[in-house]
Amino acid sequence: MDYFKFFRLDYLKECPFWVEDYVCGIEDDTGCSICECSDDELPKFWDQPISDTLELKTDIAEETFCEEDCTSSQWIQEEETGDEVILNLQKNPPKFTNYSGVGANRIWLAIYNENCFNDYGECREMSIFYKLFSGLHGDITLHIAEKYIKNGKVEPNVDFYYWKLHKYPDRISNVFFTYLFLLRSAQKAREYLDELPYPTISGTPDLEAQKQMKLFTKSLESCSPGFDESGLFSERPELKPELMKQFRNISKLFDCVSCISCRVHAKLQLLGIATSVRILLAPNTENVVKTLTRNEISALINTIENFSSSIVYIGNMEKRLHERNEKEKNNNEKETENNVKEL
Repeated sequence: MDYFKFFRLDYLKECPFWVEDYVCGIEDDTGCSICECSDDELPKFWDQPISDTLELKTDIAEETFCEEDCTSSQWIQEEETGDEVILNLQKNPPKFTNYSGVGANRIWLAIYNENCFNDYGECREMSIFYKLFSGLHGDITLHIAEKYIKNGKVEPNVDFYYWKLHKYPDRISNVFFTYLFLLRSAQKAREYLDELPYPTISGTPDLEAQKQMKLFTKSLESCSPGFDESGLFSERPELKPELMKQFRNISKLFDCVSCISCRVHAKLQLLGIATSVRILLAPNTENVVKTLTRNEISALINTIENFSSSIVYIGNMEKRLHERNEKEKNNNEKETENNVKEL
């Protein structure tokens, strides 16, 4: 589906916090590189305002006036640098790059330690946002574990999963939480997601994309809401601008990811989560959804897809761990039995 495979980003933006060199953790440097779209790949629809192709139903068309500044509700403001390029995500999929060590840890430590998530005690709002970022961290870790490269071979790394996630049930729980949060936002935006024509590269409506989107949003009807956003910030409204500031600060921190491929997908998923937050916390969901940018819609759907894969990876990894443990148990029993026979 053409509509969702494109993402606009200035992926070479300088880190605003410290000097960072571009590095790749694998010998083949192309593993961390990015393939930009050629001129003939550029979608014709991308530069058109989304309202030009959005056909609203009659009963809601009268409410197009946005009483608030809807763009100010963006949890990540995509600053125009003039150096943005359109990337084809199918040609730049998430992949193992062995990006780790001091550089990677520095980013996550800054996210957890410098954004004051622990300064508000048992505050529900702060707890939710901590879970979202922990869920994003877990999702990235799961994709690394499932598609680990060792000696030139791509294979699941069960030990990596065990030490990074299995030993910390809260990290796995936060992946599920973030996934449910994303699905809840799609559920609230269903009426508008269903109406988009999702044009192809040539500009004609993609009927298959429309069909698949309606099947997806229809499937959400059978699910009870996995997240209840009502009441958030009702008692402490002053936290909302503070959290919005932290969200934008974390987006800038991701400009410090020195692996370019990792940076692109971190920024993509962070925008997907930010779009989800924007939809769920808007005073008027209808007005905000109608102002979503193509980048936000693409990021939201791609992030949901990434997290749905992670949920599958968790099941796969737990099954592998169980099978390995059973095998070790049987081997130990056999060894004990042989030792007894030798007595």
